[in-house]
Amino acid sequence: MATQQNGTANGVNGDASAGPVSTRFTDIPSAIDIPVQGDQEDEAVEIDLEDLVDDPTELCTLFENERAAKTYWMTVALAYAKQHKIDHAIEMLLRGGSAIQSNSTNPRDKVSMICCLCWMYLWKSREAPRVAPDGTRVSEAKTKEYYLQLATSSLNDAARLNPSFPPIFLARGVLLLLRASLQAPSKTAGGIGSEKHELLKTAVKSFDDALRVSQGKNMLALMGKARALFLYAQVP
Repeated sequence: MATQQNGTANGVNGDASAGPVSTRFTDIPSAIDIPVQGDQEDEAVEIDLEDLVDDPTELCTLFENERAAKTYWMTVALAYAKQHKIDHAIEMLLRGGSAIQSNSTNPRDKVSMICCLCWMYLWKSREAPRVAPDGTRVSEAKTKEYYLQLATSSLNDAARLNPSFPPIFLARGVLLLLRASLQAPSKTAGGIGSEKHELLKTAVKSFDDALRVSQGKNMLALMGKARALFLYAQVP
């Protein structure tokens, strides 16, 4: 039976009740100007971030030729992610990371790009199948584990460049949560869930580190810690 309110269904005047609105990607502009070399000092190419091309190859080439700053690479990558084109976002971040490394004298300049790449792999892992689909070779299947390995590699690269970079702690906690979710229950009575226990314990520490560097203001870290503690209590 439909919910009734003042004689109407689903809220006032039949309108559905408004749910929470996500603020993810709200800081991504609708367009961005990329400075380019030309006769005029202030020449720029405008890129519509709400109507991006399906193949980012030309954009990557433009950015490489114009030695675009890290901000432009990341903004376009996140604009692709906003449209759920994660593979394109990953391509932008991979090529952008290589370009920034070549153009910058400070290797730490690319840490934020590598960390962002890690988050994209975590996103892909959540959407990927747990096991290889029928007819697909295990070595070629892009499963949850496949993307978690890529995320781990990216996170390790970022940590080598700047181990105290704050976003690393949150990313590591989420990665450990996802890896713990893939652990099968142990059939040995004396060691049930021991590996999962260890993963969750380490995840809690990572979330604690994220909370510490944010003076307790990182709500994602707080929710991640709560999730890890809840799962930890469920494992025998």
